[in-house]
Amino acid sequence: SSMGFSQIGVQYDRQARIAGESKFPLRALISLAVDGVLNHSLIPLRIASLTSLVVATITFVVIFVYLMGRLLLGQDWPAGFATTTVLLLMSIMLNAMFLGIIG
Repeated sequence: SSMGFSQIGVQYDRQARIAGESKFPLRALISLAVDGVLNHSLIPLRIASLTSLVVATITFVVIFVYLMGRLLLGQDWPAGFATTTVLLLMSIMLNAMFLGIIG
């Protein structure tokens, strides 16, 4: 269905398994199910884009709070704290944004 071709359903009766039970573990079955959803869905890309928007908003709020505290209140932050925080948040935002773009 993800290739764009038309599909039809084929009905058949499955016979009982001849030799015992499957040895494929439940954990591997769950992993296959998660891979199927993540590989054929736009949801992870939308989550990455939404994450970048949220982190960008937080980054700009942190920059604003730092500037207002520094300019209006004269607060003195530890050396390099604001720079490190802003750069870290911006790198997270850029990574999430590019992940959402290139998918």
